[in-house]
Amino acid sequence: MTTSMLPPFLPDVGTKRAAVILESLEDEVRRCGATFGLLIDRAGQIVASDVREGDADREQLLFLAARLVPVFLASRTLSQTFREWPIRGTVEEGGGMRLLTQPILDQWLLAMAFPIDAPPLAIEQLTRRWLARLTQLVPNRATSLRASKAGRTITRDGVDLLFRQERDDARVDQGGA
Repeated sequence: MTTSMLPPFLPDVGTKRAAVILESLEDEVRRCGATFGLLIDRAGQIVASDVREGDADREQLLFLAARLVPVFLASRTLSQTFREWPIRGTVEEGGGMRLLTQPILDQWLLAMAFPIDAPPLAIEQLTRRWLARLTQLVPNRATSLRASKAGRTITRDGVDLLFRQERDDARVDQGGA
């Protein structure tokens, strides 16, 4: 198996976390008997991949990641609409491959590839395990947002000043000072 972090490196994922993500993905692919695993973010950028030699090359993975973005967005929308989490999906891909997709919080989508003729999977058990293992690895957006704003000067909006003259003119017209 070739486990890799494909560039560009995600800004909220440091080298230590990347190693843990890759190790977790590799372990889950091996444990569930998948052909390969792919972890993408909301924009379709590949966070991590675990692929057997010869199963897929980098261009195929990038194409697949781009194709999974609408699946990710639809699962998030359905989840919000029906207040049900998680919304899993199954996508059949050319070449005799079936992808089982699982959102990891609202930031990542895990896709595991299985042969179409594979025996039925215990999907609920698999996804429960994937959520337990990978959810803790998602970067905390609140922390990263604070860190990105730290040290920056925040300017105040002066919109009230734009209308101050109009208010002053109205007071003068009404006989006020």
